[in-house]
Amino acid sequence: SLDGLLRLDTESISSGESLKALLIGDDFMYRSNDPEFLSDKESYIRTLKKHAGNGKIASQAERISTTALIQSVDKASFADAVNDKEGLASYRSETGKKVLCSYAPLKIDNLNWILVTQMDKSEALSSVHKFLLIIAGIALLIAAILYYMSGITSNAISDRLIRLQNKIISLSRGERLHDMELESGDEIGQAFRAVGKLSRRIEESAVFVTEMGKGNFEHDFTMDSHDDHFGVSLNELKKSLVLKKEEEEKRQKDDEIRNWTAHGIALFNDILRSDNNDLEKLSFNITRSIIQYVSATQGGLFLMEEEENTKYLNLVASYAYDRQKFLKKKIHIG
Repeated sequence: SLDGLLRLDTESISSGESLKALLIGDDFMYRSNDPEFLSDKESYIRTLKKHAGNGKIASQAERISTTALIQSVDKASFADAVNDKEGLASYRSETGKKVLCSYAPLKIDNLNWILVTQMDKSEALSSVHKFLLIIAGIALLIAAILYYMSGITSNAISDRLIRLQNKIISLSRGERLHDMELESGDEIGQAFRAVGKLSRRIEESAVFVTEMGKGNFEHDFTMDSHDDHFGVSLNELKKSLVLKKEEEEKRQKDDEIRNWTAHGIALFNDILRSDNNDLEKLSFNITRSIIQYVSATQGGLFLMEEEENTKYLNLVASYAYDRQKFLKKKIHIG
């Protein structure tokens, strides 16, 4: 089922995180079941009753066992998707959760849908919060060391520590570090170089994520070593996104082939119904239509005929270079 494919797609992208995929119509209503609804219906219904208005949505979802065409998303957050644009959004879902999501238009025949991939905002930013806490802890530790050493060290060392502290605090706030001057080879100089390297790694990861969001999968994230878990995670994310893109392109190609076949069958059925009383006209229309439909340059149609107990193939219709050809040709059997 469609819900099963969406749930399988979510599992292939994320391991251990609440990343999930949804289909949204141009009316901003769900076209698929929420994976959380499928995994724990009772808990999901309780959450809907608590956060989704007067409880009508929760009652409908519980009664017919689906969230499709019942739940909706924030229209303002997905306005660009209706205009065939991809983008990112942050909004509060009807279950009361703040979510981060990426969306892209999904057109299938006359359907104008939106493919949404989203996860809880708190979970998406948990690693960042932990990272900021670590950096803030380092900054506080250095501040304490600075306070202890201020009475016994020179003004030059104090100045270097203050500048290092400011760099780390700026980094903990998510600011870019500029003018990371080279320091001496002592411990403070090594700390400056480590902070500078950390700043460059953060900028590289930000550029990498931005390029992935743009669909530029040629961009690589360089790992420092085999133990670079952060780099491994980002490159695994890239592999998952590339695989998803390839699967989508294959699906689109298969759809094009099916559409081409169905259109051709319908076309020739119309020809057979409309011209079945005139063999000459039928033969010409079949020949011309086949050549045009397969983008050929020329062709002819022979019919098996018999004259004085002798069978032969007779050219009854020919077409070349967008014009009917009035040619005569017989090919005797053998």
